[in-house]
Amino acid sequence: MPRPADKIFLRLATQQGALREEDADDIWEELLRLERVGEPSKARKLAVEFGFLDADLARRIKRKVREYLTEKVREETRQSRAQRRIAGYELLERLGSGAMGTVYKARHRKLDKLVALKLLNPSFAQDEKYVARFVLEAQAAARLNHPNVVAAYDVGQSGDVHYIAMEYVDGKTVKELIQRRGRLEESASIEIVLQILGALQHAHRSSLVHRDVKPANIMITGDGVAKLLDLGLARRTDVECGLTGEGKAIGTPYFMAPEQALDKGADYRADIYSLGATLFNMVTGDKPYKAGSPVAVMNMHISAPIPDAHELVPEVSAGLSRVIQKMLAKRPADRYQSHDALARDLEAVLSGFMPELDGGDAPVGVSTIRPRRPGAREGASRPQRSADTGSLRGLQVGALAAGVLLVLGAFVFARSPARPDPVGELPGEVVAGREGPRAEAPRADLPAAEAGDGRGDVRERAARQLLAELDPERSWRRVEQLEELVRSYPGTRAARDARLEATRLRGELAANEQQGFGEQAQRFDRLEEEGDLRGALEGYAALARQLADPTLRKKAEARANGLGRRLDERLATLLAEGKRLEDAHRSREAARVWRDYAALLPAARRAEWLRRAEQLEERARARVATARVEAGEARREEGVQEAKAAAALPGRLAELVRQGRVLEAYELATSAVSEFSAAEHKELARRHAVALRAILDVDSLAVEAFAARKGERVRLKRRKGGLLRGKLVNAADGKLSVSLAVGGASEAVIAVKIEDLAEEERWSAVRRMLGKNRGPYLRAKAALELYRGEAKAEETLAAAAEAGVDLAALAEDLRAASPAGPAGAGGEGPAIAMAPNRPQAGPRRPDAAEIERRRLKALQRNRFERWLIKHRLELFPEADVVGYADGQLEPRYTFQENQNFGKDWRRVRGRSRPVPPGTFERSGLILEGNGRAEFVAPLVGDLAIKVHFVAQMFDRKLGRFAITLDGEDRRRLSCELGRLVYWKGRKRLAIAGEDQGKALRSRTVTTLELLKTGRQVVARFNGVVSAEWELPEELGVYRLGLEWNRASLDLHWLRAMLSPEIRWVERKLGKVPGKS
Repeated sequence: MPRPADKIFLRLATQQGALREEDADDIWEELLRLERVGEPSKARKLAVEFGFLDADLARRIKRKVREYLTEKVREETRQSRAQRRIAGYELLERLGSGAMGTVYKARHRKLDKLVALKLLNPSFAQDEKYVARFVLEAQAAARLNHPNVVAAYDVGQSGDVHYIAMEYVDGKTVKELIQRRGRLEESASIEIVLQILGALQHAHRSSLVHRDVKPANIMITGDGVAKLLDLGLARRTDVECGLTGEGKAIGTPYFMAPEQALDKGADYRADIYSLGATLFNMVTGDKPYKAGSPVAVMNMHISAPIPDAHELVPEVSAGLSRVIQKMLAKRPADRYQSHDALARDLEAVLSGFMPELDGGDAPVGVSTIRPRRPGAREGASRPQRSADTGSLRGLQVGALAAGVLLVLGAFVFARSPARPDPVGELPGEVVAGREGPRAEAPRADLPAAEAGDGRGDVRERAARQLLAELDPERSWRRVEQLEELVRSYPGTRAARDARLEATRLRGELAANEQQGFGEQAQRFDRLEEEGDLRGALEGYAALARQLADPTLRKKAEARANGLGRRLDERLATLLAEGKRLEDAHRSREAARVWRDYAALLPAARRAEWLRRAEQLEERARARVATARVEAGEARREEGVQEAKAAAALPGRLAELVRQGRVLEAYELATSAVSEFSAAEHKELARRHAVALRAILDVDSLAVEAFAARKGERVRLKRRKGGLLRGKLVNAADGKLSVSLAVGGASEAVIAVKIEDLAEEERWSAVRRMLGKNRGPYLRAKAALELYRGEAKAEETLAAAAEAGVDLAALAEDLRAASPAGPAGAGGEGPAIAMAPNRPQAGPRRPDAAEIERRRLKALQRNRFERWLIKHRLELFPEADVVGYADGQLEPRYTFQENQNFGKDWRRVRGRSRPVPPGTFERSGLILEGNGRAEFVAPLVGDLAIKVHFVAQMFDRKLGRFAITLDGEDRRRLSCELGRLVYWKGRKRLAIAGEDQGKALRSRTVTTLELLKTGRQVVARFNGVVSAEWELPEELGVYRLGLEWNRASLDLHWLRAMLSPEIRWVERKLGKVPGKS
């Protein structure tokens, strides 16, 4: 159907009398027809095209349509807002609904802040139980403060409406992403799960269990941040669950842990199970178990074999499939016991390694929960069925009981006012620092010592007195004293109170130690990353001595032992490297190695190696000073030799010209221009090259002169004697074609090279053609006579000066080269002769053969450069432009208009896709996932590359974008957002600068540059030098690449100055001229 605006346009035009009703009907029918054939148009356009309205009137009516629509929207908004205000919030739109309430997008009117406002359904508003549960949900969410958990801001009541104000998250749920894509990529899935795992770890440490982790409860924001939704929320079963009752669910059957299905009670390991089922769903697109009913699905969770994600979808790595299987273990004890252990395995899989599958130890401060008897009530004495029975009947009955509980109530944690009891402890006891109301046993059940005999009262008083005398400080010493009291006075109430306090205090101290351990471990890990293995080792060793918790102490000792082994390996490597460099007389590099070696030794042993490093540096400085003196002498000697060669050059050129070898003389002069370093010598060689070029141009000018006389009869003198008579047929390509009469009426056409004509014939032809423009003729004539030393050179030189041609400097050069001196012999003009080429004293003076070799080398280089410039587009066909400067190619690539990586840049892994047409907020080439692209050509020598991109989403901690150079022997130089890192295989050898990833801002233009000159390397971030250093050795032949991880980037363009390897160029284009 046409737009409503078109209908309003036609109505307004008709009301104003601008259109007749029949004309409006015709336009409407045409709009309908164009809509049917897929070519929609506008009423305003058609009215102008049909001639019903002029363009100005149509625009005025269009403005009135816009004003009408704007006013209509404002009126509807005013009416809607009057009805959609609750407390201090204004409802904007409905986001979704559940069993207990509906969620709206709302705006806090005073703060002007968007929130998600959840309203309790009116049917539950009069039920105190549901209202209390609603408030408990808000309190549970408010206890958590984590970037991956949706925060709760406010809870309250406005009239009969109960509401919770929560953080508004603009994004898509993982369930929606799976439905749209089929399944998610492995790397993206792991990154999402790692974020949710952090949120769950925070919740578990706060004594909260989610119990409904699933794709629908995980939302991904536009910046790639995963958010955990509905913490502690009692939800009505949705379509995914398949339940049709009107009760509440304690979980979603597709993602429910077996102990939840059996209603045996669930602790934090049930969330790990549900997270594993969610990860399975993300990477395969299917749920772990599927059946025709919820009970059947729960039966499969309890008894069916654990599915293999790699077997179902081969693209899923075997390592990730093993991690998922451990997360989906039937028994909680067989799953991951530690969040950190699970995170380590996921990080290993993400990096391409196999997981360790070590479940780890139970985290300090997180409790397990005693299984409850299904259906148990206060005072009930019904026997409990064994949870370990292997019969299918027992499993079905247990699952059926869980299904009944799904219909009867909400989450057990939200339903029960008391905390669950830990497994294996008496009712009411506390584990790992969790406190809760304790149900005391009846008086009749107490031992005789507590029931009231005299001996028990004496022991009780003694225990109470000892309890009062204990160390009041809340420390591990008090824990030991409390435990000693429990052992000394068993069965007393004081011992029972001491046991409870010891348990609480142990959990509190363990939690504090855990927090302190984490902070210290981060600091020591940073030292390790910076290469300070000694500092990290001593830190972990000191921390292990300070810790009282045996688990943490064991971890610290393990890290210290591992660092010790790494330190020993590093010391052995540096020792061998230092000795090798010393033997090779590379003193400066050896000194750097010994300084690194000393930094890793204990303080008492460093002085010896630092002195050794200083001695080597002093030796290197002395060697450098000597080399500088020698280099200065060598430069002076080279300057002397160059001056002699420059003085001899005019004489050599004159000799070649007298021999008729003008072309060789010109090549010698041009090679001297490139070989000479002094400016005056370069100018001398350039002056002679220009003069010789003018002489060479005479023959081409003569051909042009004869071409103008085509068809005339000519009588020409030959250089070797004789005359050429006939009709001039053609003159081109350095030849004359003359028709000769041969007996009677027959003719013969012969071709004569222009240089075979007598010199005076060629020069006279040029003089006649140029006419009054005698400058080029006189320049060439005077130069030739000067080189030959002819007596009439002075006369021609004067005529050239009158014509505005200045050859005085050339004449002076040739007079100085004459053995007879500037005036010549006897005053008869310049006697030009070749300067003597005698060997000069000194071993570094180049002789004639050396000069000739240099000349040929320069000619080869010039030929190669000309050939490379000619074929540069064939080397890099996808480049927008390929420039050439200073012996290097400069390809530039602009990633616009559906351009992706192709032949010049090959994507090795990850995703890259052009921005879809019509997208305005993004441009260029989109880079996602864990990716790498390589430049097709292997490179050598210097490099300068600049990359221009925009970061749409970037993980501030783990995000990465880098320019990499991979050299021989698995050596790598990586420029990572301003930081330079040098690797040997997987071992990081050195690092400089700071990663500027935290400086990235979404949708801001960023440039990253890497410059390599010899072994000197510089990194620039947004035009500012962020790191520079000298490589320990050259990379040789290396590969250029781009890498990105945990980011979504828009690559706009890149350009580079580079030198491709010659063998690759030969394979690409064939034999290269001027190269072996």
